[in-house]
This record gives sequence, structure tokens and C-alpha cells, in this order.
Amino acid sequence: MSLRGEAVAISFNKKQYYVYIMANKRNNVLYTGITNNLKKRIWEHKEKIVKGFTEKYNINKLVYFEI
Repeated sequence: MSLRGEAVAISFNKKQYYVYIMANKRNNVLYTGITNNLKKRIWEHKEKIVKGFTEKYNINKLVYFEI
């Protein structure tokens, strides 16, 4: 079990993945994702590179992640 902010290593096919939660400005809409490149993925959300849920609900703030 992990606590908020504590890193936990998980591995799929010998790659490290991040589980993350993002929110909109008011923190009333949450988005959960998984990626092997957190910095790039957060940038994609903030820049609205991928059209969809995060663009529609203006999800732009990282609130939690685990490695």
C-alpha cells in the first residue's frame, strides 16, 4: 500500500509506468491515466494535443502521481 506522494515502482514489460490524476481548476472533475512518460503526457494534456475528455473539461493540473 502507498501513501499520497510516496513512489511505488510498478513494471510492465520492464518499463516504468506512472499512474496519475489530473483535475480542472475547481477540482470538481478528475482524470486518471497511466503513462511511461509523465512529463510528456502532462504537457500533452495542458496543450490539449489530444482531443477528448481532458480538452472538454479543461483538465490542466496534476494533483497526484505514483511511479
